[in-house]
Amino acid sequence: MVLRPDDSSTSFSYALSMKSILIVDDQPSFRHQVRHLLTLAGMDVVADAANIPEAKEMVQRFQPDLSMNDLMRGWLFDQEENYITGG
Repeated sequence: MVLRPDDSSTSFSYALSMKSILIVDDQPSFRHQVRHLLTLAGMDVVADAANIPEAKEMVQRFQPDLSMNDLMRGWLFDQEENYITGG
């Protein structure tokens, strides 16, 4: 889903109300750039992680409102315990 400022859906409103974000990607430069852009947009990036074990620790420690995962990591999260959704 792509969210735009002119979108009147509740999804966009919910995205704007996000208080904390976790970035998960194995590329340090990508994590740095995304953190920078999100911070410039006024969002609070509470942590970033390079892999699943780090992400699990960060989720437990910071309890972010949103986890931004690279595609492969997102699939692995789903396969490995569904820990973010508690499933």
